[in-house]
Amino acid sequence: MKQMLEISMPEMRFYAYHGVLPQEREMGGEYRLSLLLYIDTKDAHQALYHDDLAGTVNYAEVYDLVKCEMQRPTQLLEALAARIAHSLLRHFSLLRQVDVKVTKCMPPIAGFDGQGVSIAYSQRREMVVWDFDGTIADTAKGIVATMTATFERMSFPIPTPSVICATIGLPLLDSIAQLAHLPLDSEEVKQATELYRVLFEQTGTANVTLFEGIADEMLRQREAGMYVTIATSRGHQSVDELCRKLGIRHLIDYIVACEDVHTHKPDPTPVLHLCQVMNVLPSDTTVIGDTTYDIEMGRRAHAGCCIGVSWGDSVDVNITGSPAVILMSGLQGSGKTTFSGKLAQLLKGKRGKKPLLVACDVYRPAAIEQLKVLGEQIGIPVYSEPDCKNPVQIAQNAIKQARQDGQDLVIVDTAGRLAVDEEMMREIKAIKDAINPNEILFVVDSMTGQDAVNTAKEFNDRLDFTGVVLTKLDGDTRGGAALSIRTVVNKPIKFVGTGEKMDALDVFHPARMADRILGMGDIVSLVERAQEQYDEEEAKRLQKKIAKNQFDFNDFISQIQQNLSPCFVHEACI
Repeated sequence: MKQMLEISMPEMRFYAYHGVLPQEREMGGEYRLSLLLYIDTKDAHQALYHDDLAGTVNYAEVYDLVKCEMQRPTQLLEALAARIAHSLLRHFSLLRQVDVKVTKCMPPIAGFDGQGVSIAYSQRREMVVWDFDGTIADTAKGIVATMTATFERMSFPIPTPSVICATIGLPLLDSIAQLAHLPLDSEEVKQATELYRVLFEQTGTANVTLFEGIADEMLRQREAGMYVTIATSRGHQSVDELCRKLGIRHLIDYIVACEDVHTHKPDPTPVLHLCQVMNVLPSDTTVIGDTTYDIEMGRRAHAGCCIGVSWGDSVDVNITGSPAVILMSGLQGSGKTTFSGKLAQLLKGKRGKKPLLVACDVYRPAAIEQLKVLGEQIGIPVYSEPDCKNPVQIAQNAIKQARQDGQDLVIVDTAGRLAVDEEMMREIKAIKDAINPNEILFVVDSMTGQDAVNTAKEFNDRLDFTGVVLTKLDGDTRGGAALSIRTVVNKPIKFVGTGEKMDALDVFHPARMADRILGMGDIVSLVERAQEQYDEEEAKRLQKKIAKNQFDFNDFISQIQQNLSPCFVHEACI
């Protein structure tokens, strides 16, 4: 390790009562424990150059802490080692990393003649930085109600709820100035800010609720040895009181509020301030938030991980009409064509629709061929006019054909470009005006990251699309693009693509997605997939064969193939 002061405390001996077997916990045994403690040299400056204990750790305190942990019985050496590392990091703020090696000298193994059994565990100082509004707690209703009441009393023009929500994440002063279209330093803005704070404490807090799973996740992070902190644009007293009201204050190690730093989100100062206070490297920090301000703050601070969360209920796709028409939009390579096939299969299988896929990419023959291949694969017809270069005409003719053939759903796959250009936007706008679709879905590659935001805004400004589709979510991504797009265009995310298989498509459930990106797993979707794979009739047939002792090897192979289908295995491994 570079620029680290390394402190070694090898072969400390203890008599303790750890083990899985009852006799181990009753009789005890001898244990050896070795420590390696790492301190950043800049933190160890006092010790290195001024002979001052303030720049290092007191070895006697280290020993006493380890001794205390060793006296607490545990079943597994692994858990003991992790607990010791966690305790040392919590107690000594100068420590950057702790390596622990625990050896059971006489393990109860028949015939064992060795030097014991050892477990080695290493833990770095890590930190999670949570945003508060919209991430930890649902404050939108309280904010909208309070802001509306504030503007009424100040005789300001009252903004719509969606406009108010778009400013959540900004410092309160900035938010009010932006909504009121007044200078930041104006006296009216200052008065409105003070009035807002009073009104929010009086009425706004009543509408604040904790999002499901947050307390459990914070507890999990603390148990894993992470520091749990908050960086918020809200006032310190306000967020402190709200955390107490919500029952999570005891899980929070430190709060940085608007008055604690001079600059605010998306400036990296709040994160860097927390890193300094908690003695954590930015690279060992995870930032979790629900707005672009949060994600950009983490990126500018060079945080190791930035996680975007979006809460709420899933938004259904509109497939009413005779036929219902869904128009796809997005850049080339975003996955429009593949998603069109996936969506057609999904709505055919789960909603009983009779879809028709329409190839309106007249510039790439390969795109038409790709859609035809997908259509054959999933058993859904594809309408195309290879000799026609007018996508508007193709789309109109396809709808006529669908009515004639009794198909009640038309999915129109359009052309894309590597980047937004005027010709493409005019073309897709013309298609929209001509066919008046029920849904306009913007398809975006999740791996694109924040670059997708500007594209989404341009498409939405011209098309006013109804929903977002996030593809390629099986890659190493954390949903930052989805979060940013959701915030900027204020349109719901309706579907997510989770793999290359045609059934690797999920309805977007914000809470479930939050579970995934927070590391808790999407159990509900897993169960749903398992149910889809379960054939009740086949199970009854096999039950009868087993009862008659007729269950053979072919039946066994069939069950293996069914239960370990690609889609099920994929979900299980998330």
